[in-house]
Amino acid sequence: MHEAEPSPDAHGGVRLGWLAGAALGVSVAALLWFGVRPNRLLDASEASAKTVHAAPPAATGPSTPTQ
Repeated sequence: MHEAEPSPDAHGGVRLGWLAGAALGVSVAALLWFGVRPNRLLDASEASAKTVHAAPPAATGPSTPTQ
């Protein structure tokens, strides 16, 4: 099914609200900050990863079947 191509001014009247603009600004700033200076985030993830331990092995029954 082929749809008609939208006109160049089809979305010209669309504007972001102030809250959406603020959220977008904060998101872009966070991406730039953590993209340029990720050291704090990497240190926090490394410290978090060091606290994770392997689960103890599951207790199994006898290895030979009983009859």
